[in-house]
Amino acid sequence: MRKPALARVLFLLPIALLGQSKSDTVQIRLRNLTLIGPSQISPAEQQQIAAEIEKLNPATMDSASSISASSIDEISERLRYALQKRGFFKALVSDPNVTIVGESASEEVIDANYYVELGRQYRLKEITFANNADPKKGLAFSASELRQSFPISDGEIFDTDKIRIGLEKLRQLYADKGYLNFTPVPDAQADDGPGSISLQIDLDQGAVFRIGALLLEGVEPARGVGEKLLEAWKPYEGQIYSQQLLENYIHENAAHLSWKARPWPLTPADGQDHIVNFVLDFDDSGDTN
Repeated sequence: MRKPALARVLFLLPIALLGQSKSDTVQIRLRNLTLIGPSQISPAEQQQIAAEIEKLNPATMDSASSISASSIDEISERLRYALQKRGFFKALVSDPNVTIVGESASEEVIDANYYVELGRQYRLKEITFANNADPKKGLAFSASELRQSFPISDGEIFDTDKIRIGLEKLRQLYADKGYLNFTPVPDAQADDGPGSISLQIDLDQGAVFRIGALLLEGVEPARGVGEKLLEAWKPYEGQIYSQQLLENYIHENAAHLSWKARPWPLTPADGQDHIVNFVLDFDDSGDTN
């Protein structure tokens, strides 16, 4: 058995799928999960963690995500994530001892045993925000507005899933004010004495983007539809980008758009002029009245 690897902070990291010999079409069903070592986690909670490992992909938060047999390592990543959700920020997880208890052309059923060193359970001390990229500019939102994005209170068990949710809400908050290139960079500092974690988030705000041109592609579903859509777009050009403005445009022009035909931002956004153009592909529109 290899030496346990230091647990990683997973609220920003995608799961790495490390190729093995099995086909990606074969799925793993985890029948039993046994954590050897930690007395803080009951057998019942271990099985709850096993259910989370089967159903939850931390990289995408897709509740329908199943485990590919091409990566037993994915189970280990999900286990670390499940432990960090429970405040065990520095948990050490060994390589698994896996027993195949059932096998078919499309599925493997396994039992997995892990040696785990949980360490202490951490609680959140505080979340602070800084604009280290341009300190003179300050923050586009107040600290209290930013803090409200995180569904976790000071003193609660440090749940990396709640931190991930907060980071995503920050992206949405900034994007809706035109900051399309906004990037939050979290730095978690653990204090082993009181068992607390201070989280500082460096906010790389970037520039404010405005709505640019609408480009049409494909064949319009009826004569004159493209012209009407372009004319209706004109009042939006030059305004600061927000998702609400796009929703307004879609609502106002619903008669000419199907659920598939939507203006999508062209990437990358124009960093020099801070303009984001959009494209609408009629070939995805289906039938319209």
